[in-house]
Amino acid sequence: MSGIVKKRATAYKLHTSDLVGGKWVEKPSGRYVITGSGLEVQRTRVMGTVVDKFINPQSDYGSITIDDGTETIRVKGWKNQNSLLNNVQIGDIVDVVGKVREYREEIYLVPELIIKVDDPTWELIRELEIMSSTAGVKPGPVKEEIGVSDEDKPLEEEFVDKIGQVLETIEEMDEGEGVDFETIKTKTKLTKKELDSCLIELLSDGTIYEPRPKTYRKL
Repeated sequence: MSGIVKKRATAYKLHTSDLVGGKWVEKPSGRYVITGSGLEVQRTRVMGTVVDKFINPQSDYGSITIDDGTETIRVKGWKNQNSLLNNVQIGDIVDVVGKVREYREEIYLVPELIIKVDDPTWELIRELEIMSSTAGVKPGPVKEEIGVSDEDKPLEEEFVDKIGQVLETIEEMDEGEGVDFETIKTKTKLTKKELDSCLIELLSDGTIYEPRPKTYRKL
C-alpha cells in the first residue's frame, strides 16, 4: 500500500521585494515569511534576470542573484541544487520555484526548479498574474486596463491548454508508479521547453509531485 502524500505548500507568485521586505517567522509548525499583505509564504515562484552568479568548485555551494525590477534575491544551492544553477548564466531570464529561507537576516531561496525564459512576454504575464492576485481580479480585465493587445492574449490561453494536456496525460497513463518525462513528451507532442514550462506550473501549485526524478503523479 502506498503512503499518503502530503500536499506541499503553494508556491506563491510574488515580487522579490515582497519576500526580502517581509518578516521572517520560525515556529514549531513551520518557517515562513509574512509579506506586507499578511501572506504566509513557505514556497514561492519568482521571475527575473540573473545579475550575478557564484559557483565554488571546491565545495558544494553555489548561488545566483535574481533582479525582477523591484528588488534582488539570492538563490542558494548545495549539492543536488547546484546542477540547476550550473545551467544558468548572467543575463538569463529565469523562473524559479523554491523554498524561502533565512540566514543572518538575509531572505533567500533554495531552488526546487529553475527554468530559462526565452520569451520576455512571460515577464509581462507574470506581472499581470501578481497584479491580479493582489487586486483579486481576473487577468483578462487587467490586461485591457494596461493596454495589452489582443495579439498577446492567445499566448496565455494556449499555455493553459497545454497544461491541461499534460495533466490529462498524467492522469490517463499513471498506473501507480507515475509517468516519466519522455512518455509525457511523446504523448502530448510538446517540445522539451513547452513541457518543462507546464510541469513547473503544475509542480509549483501542488497539482502534481515527483515520486522519483523526472517522473510525475497527480496529487
